[in-house]
Amino acid sequence: RGLALDPEWKVISIDARKTVFAAAADHQATARIRKASRVFYALEFPGSNQEGSLEGVLALGSPGDSCRVAAVLNALRFPYAALRVLPAESSAEAERIRTRCYAELALRIYQQSGIPSLVTHFRATSRLRAELSSITLLPREREHIRQILDSLSDRPLDSTSERNRLLSEAEAEIRSAIAAGDQPRASQLLSKSGRPPWAAWYQMVMETQSLSAPAILDRLQELQKETELPADLRAEILFESGCIAIEAGDPVSAVSAFESLLKSEEPHPSKDLAAFYLLNLSGR
Repeated sequence: RGLALDPEWKVISIDARKTVFAAAADHQATARIRKASRVFYALEFPGSNQEGSLEGVLALGSPGDSCRVAAVLNALRFPYAALRVLPAESSAEAERIRTRCYAELALRIYQQSGIPSLVTHFRATSRLRAELSSITLLPREREHIRQILDSLSDRPLDSTSERNRLLSEAEAEIRSAIAAGDQPRASQLLSKSGRPPWAAWYQMVMETQSLSAPAILDRLQELQKETELPADLRAEILFESGCIAIEAGDPVSAVSAFESLLKSEEPHPSKDLAAFYLLNLSGR
């Protein structure tokens, strides 16, 4: 990953056995560098008008080969692209890489906006916590998972200055438990909440672990119709909808959600990231 993020070197092809680099200053490699970049961005942001042919850039081959290519793409910080090339099978290796992709996405949003994307954060942390419970983990693997979890919990989850509505203690505790991937505690807290208008949102987030991206998007779009939800949660749901639409390969829905968020008067700390995603989805 260190070499891949070094500006003096560029990845030009990936297969199951190797990742090929070229010097950024090598004029003979310029065309291949540009093609690889276009392919990576086309996979990361569908509908971005970038070149989508994988030939000469990615060799997917067998499901095992695709897993290894996906792992490299995620290490290059193209987690949506990595999820797109992962095989549909639910092998242990494919699911492990899927978890790492969710963690990369969660960290990206966390670092850029200062608050977690609850859907992505929950999918990452709950899966990582499940991995930690395995008795077959090697000590170094266990330590690596703990490091990832630490990186996803190294700052306050919410600031009242970032939303017009002051969160109740009960709602704040539920958000904290969900972000930490602690579904039993979040469910217990939610059952004691008295089912206020915001309960449907948090219940839906906890159900995403077993849903595909298109199914999650459908649920989010249904929630957008809930008129009793507080304005800050409607803004949050729009951002989540845009992110999940990218993952689902639905650029039209992604653009619609992000544009609606940016047009809303409700302050939301992820608006800048939504604007960045919009630029990439339009290929600008």
